[in-house]
Amino acid sequence: MCRMFFTGMMIGALGLFLSACDESGTSSSAGQQAAQAVNKTADYAAGQVQLRQKQKMENKLNAIQQKQQKQYNQAMQEKKQ
Repeated sequence: MCRMFFTGMMIGALGLFLSACDESGTSSSAGQQAAQAVNKTADYAAGQVQLRQKQKMENKLNAIQQKQQKQYNQAMQEKKQ
């Protein structure tokens, strides 16, 4: 089901891209925009967007954890003195 949906989206996007090409075969800015839209759709369908979001959140959580660990270690050092 997902594969059929993805294939349909790609065919539609390819049609948009080809219709945006002028007679010399070079793509116009509309064609480039359509290609970028296709790439974004493909990334989303393949899970790349979600993976990047997950990695970004993991990095944020790791930074917070490191900051809290540093504060904890400093507090423990002060308590020992």
